[in-house]
Amino acid sequence: MLTVTDCADHLIRRLDGEPSVSVLTLCNRAGSYLVDMHTWSWLVRQPALLTLTQNQTYINLPSDFGRMYGQPKPTTVTSVVTLELVSMEEYLRYRQDFSDGGPHYMGSIVYDMASGIPNNRITIWPTPSVTTADAFTLPYMARWVDVTSDIAAIPIPSWMEFFYLEVLFAFAQSYDEHDIAPLTQRLALLQQGPEFMNLKRRDGGVQPFIGRMRGGAMASEYLYDGGVKIGIAGRFDPPS
Repeated sequence: MLTVTDCADHLIRRLDGEPSVSVLTLCNRAGSYLVDMHTWSWLVRQPALLTLTQNQTYINLPSDFGRMYGQPKPTTVTSVVTLELVSMEEYLRYRQDFSDGGPHYMGSIVYDMASGIPNNRITIWPTPSVTTADAFTLPYMARWVDVTSDIAAIPIPSWMEFFYLEVLFAFAQSYDEHDIAPLTQRLALLQQGPEFMNLKRRDGGVQPFIGRMRGGAMASEYLYDGGVKIGIAGRFDPPS
């Protein structure tokens, strides 16, 4: 497990002294950049539970929310409540045309500035007329969450630690040795190198099978059993 203290020790050895920028700042800059270098599967989290709150026009998202990984799904198969996330333009068009209290909601992710720092939330319409706890699940990928203490662990898989250190060194040396090579050049070399390619294969190989193919012509072909239609290709609908 790599900690901020470990990173400080490595930086001192690499730079032959203390870095000119605080170690915490460097650790967070390197971590944020590493997370954005690729759509890493290790950033996929358990789906977030979304609650509809009476007379509230938004839904809060997890504090580590980075990006959507799919559309929200009802938490029960019997639920008639739906939530579709669309562009802000389509959301505003829907808001102009519909004014009831559900059960079909349209939403768009926006940045809330109430705390002075931009935070993601989902603005929804219509305004819920009742509170429905855990109405939906939302698949999502996490963002980098800043480490705040010297003893904190760097929140990455163990097999990425050596590469994380290389990214960390690139940021540190771009400040302390800026006359030798700029940050962009140092990071470009890392992204073009074989270690980064191997890490992407390692990350993607955790789950090589992602289920049946969907979409295309086959998705619209009906399946029959003894003359009774039982569904379409890729989905089974029990006969009523």
